[in-house]
Amino acid sequence: AVVSTQSTGNFAKRLEPLLEGPFIMGDTLPIHADYLLYACLYDLKNFLPEPFEANEYPKINDFMDKFYNYRSPIRRWFASEDSKEGEYIRPPVPHIMAMLDEIQAANTNIQAANH
Repeated sequence: AVVSTQSTGNFAKRLEPLLEGPFIMGDTLPIHADYLLYACLYDLKNFLPEPFEANEYPKINDFMDKFYNYRSPIRRWFASEDSKEGEYIRPPVPHIMAMLDEIQAANTNIQAANH
């Protein structure tokens, strides 16, 4: 699947008005849905950093910042080495970035076979 700027923009435009507090259910504690939303946004930011860097959707950037800096084990985990490997917010699967070299090599082999 290809992540496009247009599909990301459509998602962000629908999400932005829904973010009223620092977290989905208010302004006190993040809930499981916050973890899942952060994980999705984190992946989008890795693939399409431009809208995040340009602050096109400030409420989304605020949500990500508040979640990342929330005073709890979350903050300690983000600062740890454990946060840099694997998938801990979502079900454990190979991280897309860890698979990227393998995917690119497979695509190169397919292209070479087709020529």
